[in-house]
Amino acid sequence: MIDWIADLKAHGANDDDPLFPKGPNRFSAKQDTAFEAWSSTNPIREIIREATEMTGEQYFKPHSVRSTIEQWIEQLPIGAEQKKALSQNLGHEHYRTTATYYGKLDDPRKLALVAGIRDKLVDPEDQELYELIRNAPPNKRDAAKVLLGE
Repeated sequence: MIDWIADLKAHGANDDDPLFPKGPNRFSAKQDTAFEAWSSTNPIREIIREATEMTGEQYFKPHSVRSTIEQWIEQLPIGAEQKKALSQNLGHEHYRTTATYYGKLDDPRKLALVAGIRDKLVDPEDQELYELIRNAPPNKRDAAKVLLGE
């Protein structure tokens, strides 16, 4: 993708031009006319489908890129205004739209995030003791319970 953008810019495109401009050759950034946008997303899907077939990669829906970008946005240490700017680059007026439709978390990631919150709330010494007991073999756990009066 980085090479494609560099190729577009080498042929005169600027930051406001479409990423996949309308043109006679879908796989060349060289344009004989201005960089025009497609009137629908169907040609973009077809470009991606053809490109993935040519490279032997698995086809992906263009909106899956938005999901990937949203996951990336959530991991960046940035403020609300910066998130809104990135969201607007995806075509959403409000960041809430991006987060609602593309910010879904799978269960393992959700559990990891909740555990991270728990770890921040627990005293580090208590956390260390918890981890020692949790990772101890059953006989040592039983001994800890007796020692602690349970």
